[in-house]
Amino acid sequence: MDILTLIEQGALDRLKTKLAGVKAAGIQRDAAGLFVNPALAAAVLDGDFERITDTTYKAGVTVSVLLKFKQLQGEEQRRKGINPLVIGSTLALFGQTFGLQIKPLRPLRFRNVTTVADQEAGEIKYLVQLGTSFTLKAEGEEAIDDLLRVGLDYFLKPGDATLDASDLVEIGKS
Repeated sequence: MDILTLIEQGALDRLKTKLAGVKAAGIQRDAAGLFVNPALAAAVLDGDFERITDTTYKAGVTVSVLLKFKQLQGEEQRRKGINPLVIGSTLALFGQTFGLQIKPLRPLRFRNVTTVADQEAGEIKYLVQLGTSFTLKAEGEEAIDDLLRVGLDYFLKPGDATLDASDLVEIGKS
């Protein structure tokens, strides 16, 4: 399993453990398909590379967590619900490594990403972002081929509605 997927799964598992009242959760960029409330999504959506040597780079990544909360009484009540979720989820992930060879997660930023349509539906959404990094070293051809093959195995064959590959990853609780 690749390091990015393990980071995503670790973040999601940690938040699902700490936020037991969350009714829907997924590794994805937004709340699409997460129809119940409250809901959360976690994903690594961006990163950058910094050269250390010709064969080693530091990979810095941003772990993005989308929190979705619904409260029909008004924005004031929604904010009273979402604000503790923003701080609590940040604290739940702060310093975590999920047993991986990564730097501990550190808070970067958060922001309200609620659209007008969300607001009209009585929802509020916040994006919380944390950063980490790990060392990426040049690999042999066999390791590269394995990574590329596994990634391609997740694509559906044309005209095929059956998943060609999937995984259930369980990461030990810290």
